[in-house]
Amino acid sequence: MNIKQLQILDAVVRLGSYRKAAAQLRCSQSTITFQLKNSKILWDVFFSRKPAVTWF
Repeated sequence: MNIKQLQILDAVVRLGSYRKAAAQLRCSQSTITFQLKNSKILWDVFFSRKPAVTWF
């Protein structure tokens, strides 16, 4: 997750909608959706519930 994705996530949470976040950040709703979708993929990779290595 990069700084832009964190800024987008912050705006969506604070403002309560993708449309309002897009307006505040001066970008399109599709940019908001794309960035959050990509950050979710990264989030899932780094914070998945299954460990990547089993030590037993």
